[in-house]
Amino acid sequence: MDECRIITLSSVYLITDHTSFYERYGWEFLCMVQGDDEPELTRMYIHR
Repeated sequence: MDECRIITLSSVYLITDHTSFYERYGWEFLCMVQGDDEPELTRMYIHR
């Protein structure tokens, strides 16, 4: 995240199946998403 701030990214998105882990580090659950040719939904997070 420090590097993202250096290049002035205001938001970063993350897609992962991990639950509760990223919330501890300032990530916020955004929604469930499904990738191309993926049968299952997975979690998308945002860090602002």
